[in-house]
Amino acid sequence: MAWEWVSPIATATVGLGGIAATWLTARAARIDQTKLLRAQLEESRAAALRDARRESFAALSANISDLITYASFANETSDPTESKPAVHELARALAEVQILGSEAIRQIASQVVVLVLSYLAERLKGGKKADAVGLVAKIHDSLYILQRIMATDLGLALGSSAEEIARTVATLEHAADDIKYKNAQRDDLSS
Repeated sequence: MAWEWVSPIATATVGLGGIAATWLTARAARIDQTKLLRAQLEESRAAALRDARRESFAALSANISDLITYASFANETSDPTESKPAVHELARALAEVQILGSEAIRQIASQVVVLVLSYLAERLKGGKKADAVGLVAKIHDSLYILQRIMATDLGLALGSSAEEIARTVATLEHAADDIKYKNAQRDDLSS
């Protein structure tokens, strides 16, 4: 009589084991699917951020180039209000870079914009050509470095070492301080 219960109990045990194994397998699949979905979501967010950063970096570079070109043809007889849309677009692009860029990019971008606006003001005031040429050279050097750092920030290695960039950043900071000092002196003299 005892042997009569062995077969149903064994069948029930194996059935319960199969049900438990199926449930555990389904649970593991749900967990893996959730992890995969989270990873895909994070990757799509990172890609969207990378795209937004790339667009803002490109817009800043383009606006800087546009304003340099405008300023190159401007002189003391030019209407300063003609540059207003270009300055507005430059400010907008800088604001985007300030939001999306790294600390180094934010600092250098601000310095480059100060240099560009100083160049524009110098051209509109009819300043010395030598000063304007020096500013253009500093702008182009600064823009080159800024674009290299932006490319590195986007994951595009362009060959500039971190030490070289740090030395150049220090040089740019010194140049920007010199320009601020000269502008302050000129404003004091004109007052």
